[in-house]
Amino acid sequence: MKKICKNCKYWISGDELGWTGNWKKFGKCACKKFQYLGLDEGNVDSIIDSVIKAAKSDELLFIDFEYYNADFYTGENFGCIHFKPKEK
Repeated sequence: MKKICKNCKYWISGDELGWTGNWKKFGKCACKKFQYLGLDEGNVDSIIDSVIKAAKSDELLFIDFEYYNADFYTGENFGCIHFKPKEK
């Protein structure tokens, strides 16, 4: 089995999300190693420093500095070190 998103238990396919057209080959990852950090006003540098200090080196942090929305999508053939096979 290839260690790619479409075979991973963390991946939610575009089909499952109700996406259409070319979006169907993409999806979202539900792995806890990928952390969203929404920041509004305040001591942003201090908050980022504390999050980075606590984060592990195998994590993905994606940050929105206006605390509006940030997301990432992966193609069905993308792969990463956090792959876990889907349960049958």
